[in-house]
Amino acid sequence: QALIAEARKVYAGDAALAAADASVSRQVAEAQALAQRNQQFSRITQLIAARPLRAEGVGEAARTVAALLRANPRDVDAATARQRLFDALDEGVANAGSSAELAALAQALAPAREAFAGDANLAKIATEFDAARSRVAAEEQSRLAASMGELVIDAAPWATVQSVVD
Repeated sequence: QALIAEARKVYAGDAALAAADASVSRQVAEAQALAQRNQQFSRITQLIAARPLRAEGVGEAARTVAALLRANPRDVDAATARQRLFDALDEGVANAGSSAELAALAQALAPAREAFAGDANLAKIATEFDAARSRVAAEEQSRLAASMGELVIDAAPWATVQSVVD
């Protein structure tokens, strides 16, 4: 590009140099746009792969993917990234084992709901989230009920229990 700029100074009226300059400038701009796009998808992949899912990461990924899809609704890469985000959220819901995990996941779901309002896949995940919340609450209640009134002493192999006094 610098070489063409120098040649244009010397041969200012040369149409072939002007065309070459325009062509090189377009190719450089396309290469920069492709590099930026690749960097965006790399960042999205990192955010989606992080465990546990965090609200900030899901929010950034959801906003980026939503912007890409608004710019080009037929963008296969962006649609795939959206599906991977939904799969990660669905996996988080399915694997949640405590109320604390579900609370963190609820915070992670919020920005995705904002970015993809009305998406059927996200509505399905929200339904599964409500079912998981009920399931986890029942499991925690069951564990609590099972542990009430029982004294568990695990002294082996470090000690011997001589007596238990009330």
